[in-house]
Amino acid sequence: MGVLRRSDTDKVHELPATTLIGRSRSCDIHIDAADVSGQHAVLRWTGSVWELRDLQSRNGTYVDGQRIDPGATVVVPSGATLQFARRSSAWIIADASEPQPLARCLESGVIARADDGLLVLPSPQQPQTIIYQDAAGRWCSETEGELSQVADRGEVLVDGQIWRLYLSGQVVGTQDSGDRPVTLAELRFRFAHSRDEEYVELRASGGGCEFNFESHADHYPLLILARARLADSARQMEPGEQGWLARSELLDMLKMDRPHLNISIHRARQRLLRAGIVDAESLVQRRRRHSELRLGLHNLEVVAL
Repeated sequence: MGVLRRSDTDKVHELPATTLIGRSRSCDIHIDAADVSGQHAVLRWTGSVWELRDLQSRNGTYVDGQRIDPGATVVVPSGATLQFARRSSAWIIADASEPQPLARCLESGVIARADDGLLVLPSPQQPQTIIYQDAAGRWCSETEGELSQVADRGEVLVDGQIWRLYLSGQVVGTQDSGDRPVTLAELRFRFAHSRDEEYVELRASGGGCEFNFESHADHYPLLILARARLADSARQMEPGEQGWLARSELLDMLKMDRPHLNISIHRARQRLLRAGIVDAESLVQRRRRHSELRLGLHNLEVVAL
């Protein structure tokens, strides 16, 4: 992700999609210098490059020693040196890659970073809240099964602490123009597992599409749910009643707690979204009144390797 490094102290600042720089304490990068304006400049990711814009600062914004015009916007590549007023310290674009979603605890300053499209707070070891992007590009927060929408620079309360969210605008699973949307119902899913079930591979095909989701630990809960659905289908249960497992029973079978199961399900969904499957949210369905879950697939097979 994008990184700005202060040249005289080697202090680094991981860049969200938009970073406000200035003397005001409300800025993302606070520079305590008399010649720096309250809101001096802003760094913004365009989707392909980083741009620096001067906010009509009194003492100017400099790129590689050259002052840019007041209010002007310039592209700043990796290695570019930035200075906000002449007497303040220089900053270097140490990494010009695209930003990743992150959150900052306002009390401690601790930063949490997204992993595989999921932002887990306060940490992956103590998952209480999961921030993720759905197929429509909306950012959602899930805590104890309760869903709400969140926004860039919004704040969430987790375990008594306030976290500020820095979220990109990129839509997960965005299709290339001309691509046809793919749905779960069009696909046949095939689980292949090793004898000890430590290796679980997932592939899908149909509608002229082939997907190889390879082997991931997140596939094991899906495998358990797939078996439950296939067993109920073999008993000729009504389709609407096939495959439901009580969450407590599933957690027992997986030797897993509820927050880590939620993370596993979200990661599996994100993998399908990135492949362009537009209704990946339905991969795992919930029946809240009975605290039950099931696999939202009807065309599937399970084989041993």
